[in-house]
Amino acid sequence: MSQLIYLSRHGTVRINQEDISIADPGAYDFTEQGVQECRDLGAYLDTLHIPNPFFVDSGLPRTVASVYLAAESMKITLKPGKNYYSAAALGEEVPLEALSRKQREEYYCGRHRNKPIKLALELGVEVHQELVKIGNAFSGNNIIAILHGGINLGLITYLTGKGNHMHNCGLYVLERVEDWLKIVGDYISPEQMRKAMEQAKQIRKGMAVR
Repeated sequence: MSQLIYLSRHGTVRINQEDISIADPGAYDFTEQGVQECRDLGAYLDTLHIPNPFFVDSGLPRTVASVYLAAESMKITLKPGKNYYSAAALGEEVPLEALSRKQREEYYCGRHRNKPIKLALELGVEVHQELVKIGNAFSGNNIIAILHGGINLGLITYLTGKGNHMHNCGLYVLERVEDWLKIVGDYISPEQMRKAMEQAKQIRKGMAVR
């Protein structure tokens, strides 16, 4: 039996847009744009009518807040252990914004504090294993996983051989078949989500007029 995993990235935080240190106390605070991105992601996911959605984050504040905002837009109340789980193994210590251009293109830095930078492909193997494990544990659900840029970069690199970065609140849909994940369809950007929802809104208006 197959299972879908909706893989996204947390909403925009200050360090994503501002030239500030990762040590700044407010570096990971949401911008207004970030809050809206999370709400828009939830609104888009709601249009997909996902059966038995189960939410996963990394336990770090920016992914936790993103999950709660998205779930609120979907009119879903989160209940840990029932439809919500924080996977600390999918946490990230250093964001992509803290890396040099060369590191962004070739490596992932994070998760393992005080350990060397990891190749994205190497990290992708670990992320794949963790998501498969979560999928197996909650096999009766479809997973909405809102994680981090570096975590997602590693996984997508592992699955496609290409290091494609995600926008904040961008979306990949993965399918788990037994112990393997594969990408279903194309990457969906936040702008594409907004356009799709606006088109659906216009269609509903046209039908109402008739």
